[in-house]
Amino acid sequence: MAMKLKDIKEGKKVYTVQWAMYLDEGGNFWLNGEYGADSFPVNQNQMSVIKINGKYTCDVRNCPERVWERTGAMFVGSFLPILVDRVIS
Repeated sequence: MAMKLKDIKEGKKVYTVQWAMYLDEGGNFWLNGEYGADSFPVNQNQMSVIKINGKYTCDVRNCPERVWERTGAMFVGSFLPILVDRVIS
């Protein structure tokens, strides 16, 4: 992966694994900014992420498993929370 989600430039679309996002108990979606991202999809099940006006939008239409809907999300390593403003499903 070429960059981390926390380093996405404004207006840039990137692709990452679906488990880079989780849903908290309050119904808010979050990205782990420490996860890697590519400029193009590496496999067909990746979600796209775009940053516009400092807000993040995730398109999960290519993600057959909704892994973020599972409870008890666990993260290994460092975690940098980034609030997701919009999810396209």
